[in-house]
Amino acid sequence: SGGIFPISKSPNMFSQDEIWGDDDDLISPVIRRPGCYRSICIDIDVQDLAIAALTNNMDQGGVDPSSPHSAMMFDPGFSKLASPLGDEMSTSISLPIIQALVTGWLKDAIVSNSLVADELLHHIYRLLSNPATLLHDPALHRVVHSLMKTTFLRLLSELQRLGCLIVYASFHKVTVATNKLELSGAEEYIQFV
Repeated sequence: SGGIFPISKSPNMFSQDEIWGDDDDLISPVIRRPGCYRSICIDIDVQDLAIAALTNNMDQGGVDPSSPHSAMMFDPGFSKLASPLGDEMSTSISLPIIQALVTGWLKDAIVSNSLVADELLHHIYRLLSNPATLLHDPALHRVVHSLMKTTFLRLLSELQRLGCLIVYASFHKVTVATNKLELSGAEEYIQFV
């Protein structure tokens, strides 16, 4: 008796992350504004975005869109960030623990000049996102990534508020076009920003 039967995957064909969520939420935003810029453009390296996101007092990523400091002032199409996180309930215990852990490592790195704490801080996102590590939890990874997106967009909105023209922005680098034609003026402008 002929018929079309759905093809089912065996349980071994699913990855653990595939069961718990969609990888579309883990795509890092990249902003590009191609063009010809006649002023000096400067690259700013973005480092430790995960540390900034985890030590920020943002109440698990909640953003008030009406706030003047909200990331939604800079909206290149990421407006769904203001919606509540679906993983808030599943990470209600683990996220504060990770935040306290990162805050403790940060204090140890600054006050005690601990090289171990400093190394752990610089690798916190890798420790949370890599399925081979013991700190990996897909829901926690998605929440931390969402916090990073919110912090990143807040950074861009603050740069724009200070008058910067964003040419390119990613989690690792931001390129801004200054309105200066001389290097000394551009350096002074970036120091002010």
